Formats: sequence, C-alpha cells, structure tokens
Amino acid sequence: MKMKKTHAIYLANLFFGFHYALTLYVNSSYLLRFVNEKTLSLLYVAGALLNIVLLSVIPKIIKKVETKPLALTVAILQFITIYNLSNVSSPLSAGILFIIQQGLGLFILYTLDLFLEAAMTDEKNTGRMRAFFVTSLNIAVLASFFVLSRIIEN
Repeated sequence: MKMKKTHAIYLANLFFGFHYALTLYVNSSYLLRFVNEKTLSLLYVAGALLNIVLLSVIPKIIKKVETKPLALTVAILQFITIYNLSNVSSPLSAGILFIIQQGLGLFILYTLDLFLEAAMTDEKNTGRMRAFFVTSLNIAVLASFFVLSRIIEN
C-alpha cells in the first residue's frame, strides 16, 4: 500500500515531536550537571532568541536551497549536535550546543511545514490539514513526556 505524501509528513511530524520533547526534557536535566537553574533558563532564552532570528532568515535560505536536501542536512546536523552534546565536558560547549540544537529543531519543523504545504492539493482543506499537523505535534510532545515519566518511574 502506497502512503500518501501527507501521511508521511504527519508521521515525520509525530516522530519529530516525540524526539524534540524527549531531547528537551533530557537536555534540561543533563545541562543541570554543568550549570545552575538560572543559567539554564538563560540558555532557553538564548535558544528562543536564536529561533526568532532564524524565523527571519530561514525563508531566505529556503529560496536559495532545495527544501529536501536542506531538511536532510539540518537533521544530520542536529544528530551531530546532540551526539556532541552528550559527550561534552565544558559548560560553555554544552550551552552553545544546546542553543544550536534549539535552532535546528525549529528549522526541521519549518521544513516539515513546507513539505505539508507542497503536498496540499485541495485548498479548502488547508486549515483542517494544518490543524491536524499542529495537533499531531502536540500529541507527540505529550506522549513523549508520558513515556519518559514511565521510564523514569521504573
């Protein structure tokens, strides 16, 4: 059975939401080994500021580079960033890698949204499809916290 493009995008969105929330929670606990809670909060603020900057830059990048290879490159960069973050020993390196990871996550979500936009053929269903896209992301985030709490509990 051939999967529709939109179904593949929704599935990728679910996996991304699950991955994003898990790494977010684990990173928070992990970074507390290097920094105090106030500094951790500042790292989240720095990540949010990077995301604001990226939201103004990403469309310009997308115009110059095809979305599929860019999405794959960003996903690989995020994998490398998370791997390096797990092996870092300095607070400064951990903070920088965490902020970069936050920006790469937004970049991936943005490209998933572009894939969804390109896959939509019926304009009258656009709102419903985007709502399902966002809802599935939120469900994945909630599910990841539930799964992680069960793992930690046992």
